[in-house]
Amino acid sequence: MTYDVAIVGGGLAGMTLAQTLVADHDPDPDSLVLFDADSARRGSDAPGALLHPFPTRSLIPHPQAMEGCRTSVRYIRRWADTIGDGAIRSMPMVRPIFDDHVGERMLETWHKSKGEYPDWLDIQHVEGHELDRWDDRLPEVEEAIVYDSAYSVDLATVRERLLDRLAERGVDVRRPDPVDAIEYDGDTWQVSAETSVCADRVVLAFAHRMAAWFPDLDVRGRGGELMVAEPAEVEPLQCAVNASGHIAPHADGSWVVGSTWWDPEDFDERTDREAAADLFERGGRLLSSLSEAEVDSIWRGVRVKYRDHWPLVGPIPGGEDLFAMTAFGSKGLFRVPFFAERLAEFLLTGEDDIDDRAHTGRVDDEEWRRDDAHVSVSH
Repeated sequence: MTYDVAIVGGGLAGMTLAQTLVADHDPDPDSLVLFDADSARRGSDAPGALLHPFPTRSLIPHPQAMEGCRTSVRYIRRWADTIGDGAIRSMPMVRPIFDDHVGERMLETWHKSKGEYPDWLDIQHVEGHELDRWDDRLPEVEEAIVYDSAYSVDLATVRERLLDRLAERGVDVRRPDPVDAIEYDGDTWQVSAETSVCADRVVLAFAHRMAAWFPDLDVRGRGGELMVAEPAEVEPLQCAVNASGHIAPHADGSWVVGSTWWDPEDFDERTDREAAADLFERGGRLLSSLSEAEVDSIWRGVRVKYRDHWPLVGPIPGGEDLFAMTAFGSKGLFRVPFFAERLAEFLLTGEDDIDDRAHTGRVDDEEWRRDDAHVSVSH
């Protein structure tokens, strides 16, 4: 049997692309196969992530970012309806303005942009004493930016539930089943895994192995850590807090505290104790009561990005019907749904509406030199 599309990678990117391809119809048994290697360190298995319109230090409402956020919110709401177990929560985002360069940038871009925000975004500048309206444990600052709404997402749980849902819908979900190599024989792709299959088209939706499959591609991994902490207080946190670090509540009352960002050589040598110490310091200025919390777990993973910080989405030069959906770095939840829609449109209709900044075509063909141990094309 030959599948229409084989997706290699069952993280957020591969799972969302598969969801998009089957959103409006039940797939035929031979239309879609998804391989999930179940990598222990991928960002998609993080215990928490935040989705909100400003994932950087700027409050300038760039149109593409606003459109991308709206697309992601639409997906998040649909996922929440599908899962229904509290893994996705909507809440206000509070961004305290501290007396540092991050705070200066926030204020500068707020004053530059106020009056330009879209109607759907409820955003306001508040005096520090007004923060008690959201939570009386928030830090003592002179001012803050608050907007509604943000989403706190338990990525690991969401991914597991939605992969199960894809299998129920008829997608051939193979897990754990890492793909060792792919080979094009002039007609179809042979995808080599525990059980090899043939496919007309292949999408590479993994991240950390891209450097091995394409040795000249300038993708870089950065280590990151998150902490799940059990607060001492009974009163639940009603908002997310974000300023050079973040704290967000889980449905069970625990807090997700993040995040760190390390070069691989330093990251591999770090211990959970060191990670917890950094995260307590980073989160402590956001909620002083964090110091009384107990560590439940530390997640450590690698986020992969391309050198210009934009993802790689679209056809891979020199490959017949070979595509990429990768390198989303720390902004996967923010960008993946938006680009999944565009790549799905390309696969279904041939229409290429992928943003030039993320399109694989912006990368020099030389960078797409393949490692023949993993990818080979013969005619």
